[in-house]
Amino acid sequence: MKRCFSLSVILFVSYFSMQAQQIVYNNQNIVDFEWKKITERNNPNAHSRCETCYLFPNFVEGNLALKNGNRLTVKFNYNMFYNEVELIRNSDTLFIANRFDVDSINLANKVFLYTLYKSKELGVGSAFVERLSNGKVKLLLNKKTTFIPYKPAAPYTSEVDAHYEQSQSYMLKDGNNEAAIIKSKSDIYELYPDKKKEIKKFMKKNRVRFSNQQSLVKLANYLSSLA
Repeated sequence: MKRCFSLSVILFVSYFSMQAQQIVYNNQNIVDFEWKKITERNNPNAHSRCETCYLFPNFVEGNLALKNGNRLTVKFNYNMFYNEVELIRNSDTLFIANRFDVDSINLANKVFLYTLYKSKELGVGSAFVERLSNGKVKLLLNKKTTFIPYKPAAPYTSEVDAHYEQSQSYMLKDGNNEAAIIKSKSDIYELYPDKKKEIKKFMKKNRVRFSNQQSLVKLANYLSSLA
C-alpha cells in the first residue's frame, strides 16, 4: 500500500512538472518567439518608419491575447503602412511573426483582429483591422497609409512631391469566413443573395449609408440577427 502511494506521488509530481514546463514554455514563447524585429520584415523599405504611418502618436499600453490562452501586456502601436500591430521591447520595435495565432489585441479602447479578406480589385489579402462590432457578422475597419512617389512634371500634368496618402475601407466578416470589403448595396446583396429582400427593406428603412460608421454597425448587427 505504501509503495502504491509513493508511486502515485511520483506520477503526480512528474505530471505537475511537465505541466509547469509547458506553461513556462508557452509564456516564454509569447515573449521570445512570436516576434521579429522590423528589420526582418518582408521587403523592408525606408517608408516603414514614417511618423504618419502610426495610428497613435506614441506607443500605448495594450493587451494581446493568443488563441492558446496566453496573454501579454506591453506598449503597442498600429502601423497603417503595413497594417500590423507593433510593440516595443528592450528598445527594439517588433512585429508579430505568427499573426494567425492572435485572437485579439486591445489598445486605447480599440480591438484589432488579424483576418483574411477579399476584394474585387486586389483579390485575397490579410491584415490587422479594427473590430467595430462583435456579433456573428463583424464590421471591420481597415485604415491604410500608402506612399506616393515623386512624379516629375509632364505635358498637361504638374509635378507631384513624394507624400503619403491615407484611406480606409470597411469589411464584413461572417463567422470564420474571409472578410469582404463593402462599398455599396450590391456588395451586400452579393454576400447574402438569399436574404436580399429583407436586407433591402432594412437598408431603405434605416437609410444605411456606406460612408457612415454607425450606420454600418447597425447593418452588421442586423445581419447577425439573420444568421
